[in-house]
Amino acid sequence: MLIHSSLSNLREVNDLVDAGADVFYAGTSNTVLFGNENEIADRRPWSCANFHSLADIKKALEIIHKNAKKI
Repeated sequence: MLIHSSLSNLREVNDLVDAGADVFYAGTSNTVLFGNENEIADRRPWSCANFHSLADIKKALEIIHKNAKKI
């Protein structure tokens, strides 16, 4: 059985890997992508449930791949 987990920020990645999560998914606000705060990239509340920088997403991907997990 695979455990899927959402990511909201970089701080939680290692804890979720250590807890046994196998597959991760994440979103980012359109402010990060397009500079527009009026739209969101996913349906969760954008202010607390999305990455706020592409640099943090890149670091999260590196940790996930280093631990042989999927995103």
